[in-house]
Amino acid sequence: MKFKIFSVSIAGLLLMTATINLNAQNTALIYAPDNLTNFPNPERGFAPCIDPPWPATPITWGFQECEGYSYTAWTAPLNFDTLVKWRTKGYSVFMIRYHIAEFRNSELSAAFLSRLNNDFELVRKAGLKMIPRFTYNWPMGGPDAPLEIILKHIDQLKPVFKHNVDVINSIDFGFIGCWGENHHSCNGLVDGMWEPNAKTWKILESLFSAVPIERMISVRYPFWKFRYFGVDKSDTPTVPVGESEAYSGTIKSRWAHIDDCLACGEWNVGTWNNNRNNAQEVISFLSNDNRFVNQGGEPGGLIEGDTTDTDNDGYITPNYSACDRMRWILEKEHWSYLNASSDNNSNAIWKMNGCWDEIARNLGYRFRLVQAQIPAKAIQDGIFTMNFIIQNDGWAAPHNPRGLEIVLRNKKTGEIHRLAITDGKSIPKDHTNDPRFWQSGENVTVNFSEALSPDIQPGEYDVLLNLYDPLLYGRPEYSIRLANHGLWEEKTGFNLLLKGLKITASNRH
Repeated sequence: MKFKIFSVSIAGLLLMTATINLNAQNTALIYAPDNLTNFPNPERGFAPCIDPPWPATPITWGFQECEGYSYTAWTAPLNFDTLVKWRTKGYSVFMIRYHIAEFRNSELSAAFLSRLNNDFELVRKAGLKMIPRFTYNWPMGGPDAPLEIILKHIDQLKPVFKHNVDVINSIDFGFIGCWGENHHSCNGLVDGMWEPNAKTWKILESLFSAVPIERMISVRYPFWKFRYFGVDKSDTPTVPVGESEAYSGTIKSRWAHIDDCLACGEWNVGTWNNNRNNAQEVISFLSNDNRFVNQGGEPGGLIEGDTTDTDNDGYITPNYSACDRMRWILEKEHWSYLNASSDNNSNAIWKMNGCWDEIARNLGYRFRLVQAQIPAKAIQDGIFTMNFIIQNDGWAAPHNPRGLEIVLRNKKTGEIHRLAITDGKSIPKDHTNDPRFWQSGENVTVNFSEALSPDIQPGEYDVLLNLYDPLLYGRPEYSIRLANHGLWEEKTGFNLLLKGLKITASNRH
């Protein structure tokens, strides 16, 4: 015998329907999507940015000048009230550029390293994550530091990264050149404007060694990845990271991308640069590589005068911030975060033209529960079997480790029993059990079967899903919310799949 139950609705929206088979005691649930709400989720979305302070007297600077930069003010310490305000406004991640010009010819001071740890602690307390970059200059660019000094600084930062990896989203490959953007080095850390050399690779490899293996490093120019893994300087795109290598800890699998001039001008002012003079080749590479590595960045400042479409993306001045162009790039390149504090008035343009909300919703992942098969009854120490289907409506997949568990909660006592699907500490053999493999535009079916504990008390239970951060377990603000109506529990970080699972006593008791 079968019959359907239509659940209650909120504001006219159906929360779920259920088909119950009284013979097999299975419940098939279909969940109503939430396609419009922009809610915070970890490690994705628009990201506020804290830049180094500008001096009271502006610095006049040219990129090729390597002397005379005397500005050494530190980036302001983080303010807890500001972090809480960002969290309240729906941000989950932010960018910060640490100005370390004072240490261009010396070690980082104990006071600076202490200040870093204090910043990270405030981030942890506020429930956010951060994307740090270290730079030796800021206003209008300026000199960087010698190779030996940079390597020493990275070595000093290693214990800071290790201690605070839980609230690091990713790390920008800064240090080199103007604004830590890896161009115009005064110490030969790149050749010419932005050609990588042996010093470039030495710094990058040192940073990969210093940053914990579960975090990625975002590099400014994709063609550098072609050079590092290629056999010549033709800039033929290297093979993108594939499923078999993803999250394996290799440099290639941790080498992510940042675009600091998304809306500046042709070729995104260097981002799509390559000796093959083919921007579309680079875009195609990013579309594939970014399925398994992180992509973020900022709009940057508009450069006037580009009247020829040399990168063949269909846009010239002043239309680099056009909504159609943004949708195309952000979706195709699988962007996870975007600087919300950048110049070029891009945010105002997107709001005026009606795509800001769409971008805010779709940056990164957006997991929607489609349906689930859950039994209506279960037995103490019996096998509990269920499955569910998740659709990723966002433009990217998560890029950091994530645990996945079924939670059974006694409706009377509140007692919780956790059934692990994956612990987020290793890659499961079945990749469908790892949210990092839930790709944009795809859906996956997760099957689960496990014996219940003989200690679980008979009674009625809620069935919930927890997509948690393995390094911040028990912090609900770091768990993933599903894009459905009526499922999210803000206080617990759980998503409610079913009310009223009846667990009966085992016959062996």
